[in-house]
Amino acid sequence: MVVFAIVATGIVGALVSSASFTTLSKERTIAEQGVSNQIEKIRALDYNSVGTTTGNPSGSLVSPIAFNGVNGENVGVPASMTTTVTYASADVPGSAQTGADAKKVVVAITRNKDSKVLARAVTYVAPKFQASQTTGVVQATVTDIGNNTSPSGTVLQNVRVTLTPPTGSPASDVTDASGTATFPGLTPTVGSQTYSVGIATPDVPPLYTRLPVAAFGLSPTEIAPESIQVYQPVTLYVALRKPDGTNWVGTANITVTAGSGGTSYSFNNVNFAAAGTLYTITSQGTGGAPLLPNIDYFVRIQAATYTTVTDDEIVPVAGAYPAATATDLSYTFTETMAPVVNGTLDITATRIRTSGGTVTCQSGAAIQVRDSGGALVASGTTSTSSPYDVQLQVPASVTYTVTATGGGGRTGSAAATPAANPTLTPVPVALNGLSTSGTNC
Repeated sequence: MVVFAIVATGIVGALVSSASFTTLSKERTIAEQGVSNQIEKIRALDYNSVGTTTGNPSGSLVSPIAFNGVNGENVGVPASMTTTVTYASADVPGSAQTGADAKKVVVAITRNKDSKVLARAVTYVAPKFQASQTTGVVQATVTDIGNNTSPSGTVLQNVRVTLTPPTGSPASDVTDASGTATFPGLTPTVGSQTYSVGIATPDVPPLYTRLPVAAFGLSPTEIAPESIQVYQPVTLYVALRKPDGTNWVGTANITVTAGSGGTSYSFNNVNFAAAGTLYTITSQGTGGAPLLPNIDYFVRIQAATYTTVTDDEIVPVAGAYPAATATDLSYTFTETMAPVVNGTLDITATRIRTSGGTVTCQSGAAIQVRDSGGALVASGTTSTSSPYDVQLQVPASVTYTVTATGGGGRTGSAAATPAANPTLTPVPVALNGLSTSGTNC
């Protein structure tokens, strides 16, 4: 009985294996017939129709489609037929290469349950009348320049590109996996004639904007590469508050700088109303192009009698580009406007006598007060009458360099940090050179 069971098991396994092989062989045979039939149908099409309805080149072929069988025979398993069409060069030695002399067609039938390829065939289709030595080709590539993960941006697939010729109707096609839409067999331009290429407004991908492309001429046999740059622009909002959190009311100047040391854009006399103004910035200056993404934007807000506010933020946040929603492409700078607290510098110019001691100059000295960046904050001249000083109002609690210039080119400087008013901060500035007598500077 044991021997019989072993023999029986072996026979059953062989029968199952034989049945599986027979089934696969039948599937492949029917699939090969299906692929062959599809190739013949494609070769019978007009050249301009050889392409897929959603691909590049575009055409009348639908892919993928369900494949059930052929010539009355059922494949016996759910399967799909996929057709891909791409441009190809003729690669004839000594001839001009257009990159689009023919179309390469690949037809494959795969089993749905495990994606096993049952049959595959390749063919090339050429136009009946080829004049590649007298025509040109335009290859338009759509690049997302806002994606800075790549130095040259990221190419975009399945974007419809429109080519407008000097005469006749525009042509359109969608970009392939390399981000390129190819337009072959184009008539060369003559004189001032030009072609133009771009993305029509309805075809611009969601949340994207595109930059204009200059018109161009086309020579015989030329393959003209044209770049269409697109990106998802960002929006900056500015909201100003008082120290207590309520809305700040007033007029401010806003400066936006794209990146550290980058280009700055000014938006002056922005009115913030009592109801709470949310100022919107969408362009690179008044009338400029939309703001680029993935940049560290520095914002500087200035208003009379208020402390200057600076802030920065990378928009959008890391990993949020390309964005799915407009919210991901915006940022709100909510800043507090604090009144400037002034202090008073009480400045005098002095000289050292040769006989010892210090004398206060009474002839008037020119005074300049500069901040740590060298910017002039205040200036004046010391009085020629007692107490021979000049009092200058500047923001308190900031360290300044005070410079005095007297007669004969004598100068001196001193550092000073004023306390808040009403306290006076005395600043004696000693001029160089000794005074033998008198009180002149």
